This record gives sequence, structure tokens and C-alpha cells, in this order.
Amino acid sequence: MHDATFANAHVTSLNGWRCGGAGAKLAGMDENAETVTELSADTGGRWLVTTEHSEHIFDLDALTYTRLPGAGRGRFIGDGKPLRLFSVEQFPKVGGHFRIELFDCVPSGLILWRVSSPITRIERLVDGE
Repeated sequence: MHDATFANAHVTSLNGWRCGGAGAKLAGMDENAETVTELSADTGGRWLVTTEHSEHIFDLDALTYTRLPGAGRGRFIGDGKPLRLFSVEQFPKVGGHFRIELFDCVPSGLILWRVSSPITRIERLVDGE
């Protein structure tokens, strides 16, 4: 892993990718699930990141991101389906925000930014969730 600068932001390479840190509950969410306070470039697995208004699934093995908007929240391109992560400028951290770029979201091939609302919980998803 090595550090690089991208668009004036500190980012870290993760397997060739550039990485940089309360919605409605997902059906079957386990209140006793493994929780962490933050994710990093060294974290693997699938994680449910709950923000003030929505939920987000980070699959750090497949390098995908899925947004599950909460009730009354705006809809974004690609909601509800896994989208390829292009870069992570700021990994999810409870009390903070995440900043990511998504690849292949729109027909024009533009890279889209997503910045979360404040994060309230990060929990590991087990197989089948």
C-alpha cells in the first residue's frame, strides 16, 4: 500500500484502487452485531454504515458501495444496487462523514462524489445479509 495525492486530497492505494474515513434499519439488523468506530484501507468484509438519514453497504472485498435511502430522503443514481468504488477520500467513522467516488454510475462515464451525513453506527454484515 502506498500514499498518493489525488485532486488535492490525501488518498491511499488499496489493491490498485485509490482510497482515503439513523436511517431506517436494514431488515434483520442485529443489535448485538460486531460494531466498529471506523473503517480503513486495511479493513475487509461487508459493513453496514448507518447515517442520520440512510444506510450504506460497503463491501470492501468486492470494492462496492450501495446506498439505501431512508424514508423521505432524496433518490440518487444507482440507489439500492452495488456500485464500484473508484476512490475513498475519507473512510466511514462514527461521528464523522465518508467521502467516496463512484465509477460507472451514469452513461456518460462521469465519476460521482458521495458525501454522507453524520455516521451513527458501523456494523459487520455476515454472509446472507
